Amino acid sequence: MPKKAKAKKVAPKKVLENKKEKVVENLLDLRDENKEPAVPTKEKKVKKFSIKKILSIFAILTILVNLIFAYGIYVAGWTNTWTKTFVKIFPYPAAKVGWSFVSMNEYYKDLDSFVTYYKTVQKIDFSTDENKQVLKDLKKDILDRLMDQEAVSKEAKKMKLSVSKEDIENEYSRLVKESGEETLKKNIKDYYNWDVKTFKNEIKKALLQKKLEEAVRKDETINEKQKKTAEDILTKVNAGEDFANLAKELSESTDSTDGGNMGWFAKGTYDESYENQFFNLEKGQISDIIQAEEGFEIIKIEDRKENEILARHILIKYVDFKDWLSGKKNEYGTQKFIDTEKVKI
Repeated sequence: MPKKAKAKKVAPKKVLENKKEKVVENLLDLRDENKEPAVPTKEKKVKKFSIKKILSIFAILTILVNLIFAYGIYVAGWTNTWTKTFVKIFPYPAAKVGWSFVSMNEYYKDLDSFVTYYKTVQKIDFSTDENKQVLKDLKKDILDRLMDQEAVSKEAKKMKLSVSKEDIENEYSRLVKESGEETLKKNIKDYYNWDVKTFKNEIKKALLQKKLEEAVRKDETINEKQKKTAEDILTKVNAGEDFANLAKELSESTDSTDGGNMGWFAKGTYDESYENQFFNLEKGQISDIIQAEEGFEIIKIEDRKENEILARHILIKYVDFKDWLSGKKNEYGTQKFIDTEKVKI
């Protein structure tokens, strides 16, 4: 009889390894089942492209809106509510002085304020033919005023001039005493549509310019030419030339045609510090050069009584502040970006 084939014996270790492999395979299957399906690469690209597209569209729209408003502001002269709101967010320039800019927002605010003043206080109807020129001048003057303020700010900074909160409050208190606070608030609201904060800011600008004007008057370097002219005149007077004739010829005062005649006046008529420089002179005597409020002055005592004098004077005015400031603006370089004639009211 044929021999029966012997059954192969599988080693226990091998069986164990096979079982482990199956368990691992099952676990891998389970992992694959629970895993989220991978997002196709193409879909990812589509999403990224969509974000870029949105940003591009937004950028294009922003540019278009800016171009539209730029056209409206600089070409069409828009002053509607949308435009005034837009320039509060985007600082479109109206003009520049050096590298300082006057914004359209500043221009629109001042324009509204002064138009309100002319309509309310002056009762001007800008729609009439006779007042169209007034409006034309007003629109130009407002921009010039804002440019002047920029130049004043620059020059004041150079001379280390400033306006303190105390200066502003003192001036505000002085104005309150004149009319009462409630009346003052009502007037600035009715006349200019300003609140107190805006009004105090205007006070600050006015005080800064006043300080700069005083500094320019006292600056001998700025007024070197004027002082030299006064010194030359004093030399002529002391050499015996006729005072009245020199006054007619060279004085810049309004009474020059009358030989600089100041008439009779008593002590205390003018500021004490001014009078002290000449009031006690004897008849026929001539003062030194006086730095008066308007300019360099020479005074001759023609006659005197107990407490009165008869005097003549020769005045050489200081540099005109407006001319001086205009020269400074030219040094900085200025440019207007808007045609004020096109600005609509």
